[in-house]
Amino acid sequence: MDTSGFNSDFTESPSKAEQRQQEQAQIREFLANQPPAGPSSSEDEVETEDRTFERQLDVQRDHGSYTVCPVVDLESARKAAEVMALRAEIEAIFASIKTEAEEHLALKKELLLELGETASKCMDERDKARKTISS
Repeated sequence: MDTSGFNSDFTESPSKAEQRQQEQAQIREFLANQPPAGPSSSEDEVETEDRTFERQLDVQRDHGSYTVCPVVDLESARKAAEVMALRAEIEAIFASIKTEAEEHLALKKELLLELGETASKCMDERDKARKTISS
């Protein structure tokens, strides 16, 4: 445990305590504003080997929302917030890729229909030309 901000009887200086409380409040606010990634059995409890505490997620599966218990370790909370932000970015990228793929597929279908119509017209013209030549 980092004790650089504490004196021998474990009391924090007022400025350090206030700064720490502000940082924790900002992190809690950031975590509260993150969209849930979707419930899964592996997200019922988040554990990291190097953490000095455990952060529990109360997963309310019926509503798809998360209640985060108070954060004790500021560095671990920052890492968790970063992971959640990266997860949201990845989900946005996948959604974008899916949209582009759907648009590409729709365009491909449209082009195939046009190609079929053009081929049909060419065959009709060919048949007309054959009839004209044979008569």
